[in-house]
Amino acid sequence: MVPELRRRHRLIWQIGALVLILGFCGAVWVLPKPGFSASLVQQPHVVFPQVLTTKKVDEFSFVLRGNLQGEKQLEVTIQKPLTIPSAQIYWQNNFIGSLGSKGVQLFLLPKELVQKGDHVLEMRSALDQSAFQKITFTLRVQIILPYNGTVKKNTMIAS
Repeated sequence: MVPELRRRHRLIWQIGALVLILGFCGAVWVLPKPGFSASLVQQPHVVFPQVLTTKKVDEFSFVLRGNLQGEKQLEVTIQKPLTIPSAQIYWQNNFIGSLGSKGVQLFLLPKELVQKGDHVLEMRSALDQSAFQKITFTLRVQIILPYNGTVKKNTMIAS
Protein backbone atom coordinates (compact mmCIF):
# COMPACT_ATOMS: atom_id res chain seq x y z
CA MET A 1 0.00 0.00 0.00
CA VAL A 2 1.35 3.41 -0.90
CA PRO A 3 1.61 6.03 1.89
CA GLU A 4 -1.39 8.04 0.59
CA LEU A 5 -3.69 4.99 0.68
CA ARG A 6 -2.34 4.00 4.09
CA ARG A 7 -3.19 7.46 5.49
CA ARG A 8 -6.77 7.35 4.00
CA HIS A 9 -7.28 3.83 5.30
CA ARG A 10 -6.26 4.84 8.86
CA LEU A 11 -8.51 7.95 8.72
CA ILE A 12 -11.54 5.91 7.50
CA TRP A 13 -11.09 3.39 10.32
CA GLN A 14 -10.83 6.15 12.94
CA ILE A 15 -13.96 7.88 11.63
CA GLY A 16 -15.77 4.51 11.49
CA ALA A 17 -14.86 3.79 15.13
CA LEU A 18 -16.12 7.22 16.19
CA VAL A 19 -19.42 6.76 14.25
CA LEU A 20 -19.86 3.31 15.82
CA ILE A 21 -19.44 4.71 19.36
CA LEU A 22 -21.78 7.64 18.66
CA GLY A 23 -24.36 5.29 17.10
CA PHE A 24 -24.29 3.02 20.16
CA CYS A 25 -24.68 5.97 22.56
CA GLY A 26 -27.51 7.39 20.44
CA ALA A 27 -29.31 4.05 20.41
CA VAL A 28 -29.13 3.79 24.21
CA TRP A 29 -30.33 7.40 24.54
CA VAL A 30 -33.49 6.87 22.45
CA LEU A 31 -34.60 3.67 24.25
CA PRO A 32 -38.11 4.13 25.68
CA LYS A 33 -38.25 4.65 29.42
CA PRO A 34 -40.29 2.15 31.45
CA GLY A 35 -43.64 3.71 32.23
CA PHE A 36 -46.88 3.16 34.04
CA SER A 37 -50.21 3.01 32.26
CA ALA A 38 -52.90 4.68 34.34
CA SER A 39 -55.57 3.33 31.98
CA LEU A 40 -55.27 -0.17 33.42
CA VAL A 41 -57.57 -0.74 36.36
CA GLN A 42 -56.02 -2.34 39.42
CA GLN A 43 -57.63 -5.72 39.83
CA PRO A 44 -59.30 -6.58 43.16
CA HIS A 45 -57.77 -9.13 45.50
CA VAL A 46 -60.87 -9.54 47.68
CA VAL A 47 -63.77 -11.69 46.49
CA PHE A 48 -67.11 -9.88 46.92
CA PRO A 49 -69.49 -11.84 49.20
CA GLN A 50 -72.79 -11.71 47.27
CA VAL A 51 -73.18 -14.07 44.29
CA LEU A 52 -75.53 -12.46 41.76
CA THR A 53 -75.43 -14.99 38.95
CA THR A 54 -73.39 -17.94 37.70
CA LYS A 55 -72.84 -19.18 34.14
CA LYS A 56 -70.86 -22.19 32.97
CA VAL A 57 -69.80 -22.38 29.32
CA ASP A 58 -67.43 -25.08 28.04
CA GLU A 59 -64.27 -24.96 30.19
CA PHE A 60 -65.14 -21.55 31.69
CA SER A 61 -67.31 -20.62 34.63
CA PHE A 62 -68.38 -17.02 35.26
CA VAL A 63 -69.64 -15.66 38.56
CA LEU A 64 -71.02 -12.13 38.83
CA ARG A 65 -70.53 -10.90 42.40
CA GLY A 66 -71.52 -7.79 44.31
CA ASN A 67 -70.94 -6.09 47.63
CA LEU A 68 -73.01 -3.82 49.89
CA GLN A 69 -71.60 -0.66 48.25
CA GLY A 70 -73.14 -1.67 44.91
CA GLU A 71 -69.85 -2.56 43.22
CA LYS A 72 -69.77 -5.54 40.88
CA GLN A 73 -67.03 -8.04 40.25
CA LEU A 74 -66.61 -10.71 37.59
CA GLU A 75 -64.94 -13.95 38.61
CA VAL A 76 -63.67 -16.07 35.72
CA THR A 77 -62.53 -19.64 36.35
CA ILE A 78 -60.65 -21.45 33.60
CA GLN A 79 -60.64 -25.25 34.05
CA LYS A 80 -58.39 -26.08 31.05
CA PRO A 81 -55.58 -24.01 29.52
CA LEU A 82 -56.65 -21.72 26.67
CA THR A 83 -56.08 -22.87 23.10
CA ILE A 84 -55.13 -19.33 22.02
CA PRO A 85 -51.94 -17.61 23.20
CA SER A 86 -53.63 -14.57 24.75
CA ALA A 87 -57.24 -13.62 25.52
CA GLN A 88 -58.93 -10.39 26.59
CA ILE A 89 -62.26 -9.83 28.33
CA TYR A 90 -64.71 -7.16 27.19
CA TRP A 91 -67.86 -6.17 29.13
CA GLN A 92 -70.31 -4.21 26.97
CA ASN A 93 -67.48 -3.66 24.41
CA ASN A 94 -65.23 -2.13 27.10
CA PHE A 95 -61.91 -3.79 27.91
CA ILE A 96 -61.77 -4.95 31.53
CA GLY A 97 -58.69 -7.17 31.54
CA SER A 98 -56.61 -9.99 30.10
CA LEU A 99 -56.95 -13.66 30.92
CA GLY A 100 -53.99 -15.52 32.23
CA SER A 101 -53.52 -19.24 32.47
CA LYS A 102 -55.70 -21.82 34.19
CA GLY A 103 -57.32 -20.76 37.47
CA VAL A 104 -59.53 -18.09 39.05
CA GLN A 105 -59.26 -14.44 38.02
CA LEU A 106 -61.19 -11.42 39.33
CA PHE A 107 -62.18 -8.29 37.38
CA LEU A 108 -63.79 -5.18 38.86
CA LEU A 109 -66.64 -3.91 36.68
CA PRO A 110 -67.12 -0.12 36.34
CA LYS A 111 -70.39 1.06 37.93
CA GLU A 112 -71.53 2.90 34.79
CA LEU A 113 -71.38 -0.36 32.81
CA VAL A 114 -73.46 -2.43 35.25
CA GLN A 115 -77.08 -1.27 35.04
CA LYS A 116 -80.28 -3.28 34.72
CA GLY A 117 -80.86 -5.18 31.50
CA ASP A 118 -78.82 -7.50 29.32
CA HIS A 119 -75.04 -7.34 29.36
CA VAL A 120 -72.71 -9.08 26.93
CA LEU A 121 -69.38 -10.49 28.03
CA GLU A 122 -66.98 -11.22 25.15
CA MET A 123 -63.76 -13.13 25.27
CA ARG A 124 -61.55 -12.09 22.35
CA SER A 125 -58.24 -13.18 20.97
CA ALA A 126 -55.64 -10.50 21.67
CA LEU A 127 -54.00 -11.11 18.30
CA ASP A 128 -56.86 -10.56 15.84
CA GLN A 129 -59.64 -9.30 18.18
CA SER A 130 -62.00 -12.08 17.08
CA ALA A 131 -64.57 -13.08 19.71
CA PHE A 132 -64.36 -16.78 20.58
CA GLN A 133 -66.90 -16.72 23.44
CA LYS A 134 -69.99 -14.54 24.09
CA ILE A 135 -72.07 -14.77 27.25
CA THR A 136 -75.17 -12.71 28.10
CA PHE A 137 -75.97 -11.72 31.69
CA THR A 138 -79.39 -10.32 32.59
CA LEU A 139 -79.69 -7.93 35.54
CA ARG A 140 -83.07 -6.90 36.95
CA VAL A 141 -84.28 -4.63 39.74
CA GLN A 142 -85.62 -6.13 42.95
CA ILE A 143 -87.18 -4.34 45.92
CA ILE A 144 -85.33 -5.09 49.15
CA LEU A 145 -86.52 -4.23 52.67
CA PRO A 146 -83.55 -3.05 54.76
CA TYR A 147 -83.39 -3.20 58.56
CA ASN A 148 -85.23 0.11 59.19
CA GLY A 149 -88.35 -1.10 57.34
CA THR A 150 -88.27 1.38 54.43
CA VAL A 151 -88.33 0.23 50.83
CA LYS A 152 -85.08 0.62 48.95
CA LYS A 153 -85.31 0.56 45.14
CA ASN A 154 -82.79 0.22 42.32
CA THR A 155 -80.82 -2.54 43.98
CA MET A 156 -79.26 -4.69 41.27
CA ILE A 157 -79.48 -8.44 41.30
CA ALA A 158 -78.98 -10.88 38.47
CA SER A 159 -81.27 -13.47 37.08
